[in-house]
Amino acid sequence: MAGSDGAALLLPLPPPPVWRRVREAWSPIRNLGLLLRRHHGVARERHAQLDGLRALAALWVIAAHCVVFVRLVLTTPAAQQAYVALFRHPASRVLFNGVYGVDIFFILSGYLICALLRAEFRGMAVAARPPR
Repeated sequence: MAGSDGAALLLPLPPPPVWRRVREAWSPIRNLGLLLRRHHGVARERHAQLDGLRALAALWVIAAHCVVFVRLVLTTPAAQQAYVALFRHPASRVLFNGVYGVDIFFILSGYLICALLRAEFRGMAVAARPPR
């Protein structure tokens, strides 16, 4: 797209601190450290790292469905042969199989729901004690 002076319009890049925050947010070492660190005396209501893993698992399932439906739009024999050859690789059986994403999503969801129920029951037990 050209502007009035004939120069191409370029989208501005975000400032460097944004990229630093993005890199930190996706850092596996930092996130695993936060996930495994014990927080003594602090109630953790949210597990942001696990929510992120659940989102990735959901995207995995969506991507697996997209890969399956791509076959419907391939019309040339060469494209269909390339598609079939892609699934002969052992890694593609894992990457393009959405069942694993479903399993990860439900396992993490079960853990998060149990953690919330456990915290709620602990709160109820404290409230049910008679005053001293």
